[in-house]
Amino acid sequence: AVGGAVGSNYLHDQNTGKGAKSVLYTPPLPEAGRYEVFLRWTAAGNRATNVPVTVIHDGGATTVVVNQRQNGGAWVSLGTYAMDGVDDAVRIRTDGTNGFVIADAVRFVRRA
Repeated sequence: AVGGAVGSNYLHDQNTGKGAKSVLYTPPLPEAGRYEVFLRWTAAGNRATNVPVTVIHDGGATTVVVNQRQNGGAWVSLGTYAMDGVDDAVRIRTDGTNGFVIADAVRFVRRA
């Protein structure tokens, strides 16, 4: 119902089961290196303002909190991380969130 999604198969948590739901994206990275990680969602007034997103990378795990009422339909950078293509991932969680949580798309861009 809200425009800006990548394709037609985005997910949301129906604003229920907080803390029990998550989505894990695992990238098929072609080589080890530094990758900038981007996240995309659709924005609306009923979205959560405090979505915890954990980037799992060579140095461990970094959690970034995103506001899904803003920047809908845009690629939002979560930072640049060293990744080797083995256990790297992005997990969108619903722990303690205050509205609908959207999982639409993740992008990994190789940086020098």
